Amino acid sequence: MPERQKGELSLFTREGFDMESFRYSGSRPGDDPGETYDIREYRSGDSIRQIHWKLSGKLDDIMIREKSFPVDDTVLILAEAFQAERDPQRAETVAEVFSAVLQSFMEKKISCQAGVYDHSTGKFRLEKIRTEEDRENILYRFLRYGSDAKTPVTVREYLKDPGIQNFANYVYITGDPQDKEAELLAAKGEVTIVGCGTGGRDSGGEQVLWKYGSQNPKDSQKQHMENNCPVSCWKLH
Repeated sequence: MPERQKGELSLFTREGFDMESFRYSGSRPGDDPGETYDIREYRSGDSIRQIHWKLSGKLDDIMIREKSFPVDDTVLILAEAFQAERDPQRAETVAEVFSAVLQSFMEKKISCQAGVYDHSTGKFRLEKIRTEEDRENILYRFLRYGSDAKTPVTVREYLKDPGIQNFANYVYITGDPQDKEAELLAAKGEVTIVGCGTGGRDSGGEQVLWKYGSQNPKDSQKQHMENNCPVSCWKLH
């Protein structure tokens, strides 16, 4: 299993996320009276119970308050093992960052699930991350069965099933500079991309140097420097 390591990315902090938005879907209305999804003008067929009377009086028009759709696990964490040009450093960093994100979400009690494509069964698997055992199970599947593809498969296999659960927020971890798979998730919810060694993108996000692999104190300073991999994090707009 990848060794635990904490980066300085805000992704790994509770403050890095709008926790209330994680509890409610930003892409669909629902029936939770405690949260507002949208305010709009009245349309034929709207229930009188949805009228926002105070605002309607101010605007002299009938305004409707749409309620939010509550969700239990609003974050899906995905990691893609495929690289067009295989780089062991980036591959190792992807696995370690995946592990660290899961660990951080679990410790901060941010409700989430993780997904991997299992090449041994040909199925996409979702796992609720509640315990250390959950984290280790999904990491094992990623490390054991996730790197056999000749093309990126994680996002496409997730989207292939029309009945699969939707999420309001996605975290996508990749080590391939040419990876555009996260764009397929944009219609589903808010997407945060974590690029391991990808660099060179005008993402407007943040970047840290990730110390991957063995960090034995007996190693030389030169080896420590060689074990640094840039990790970038940005929102997909």
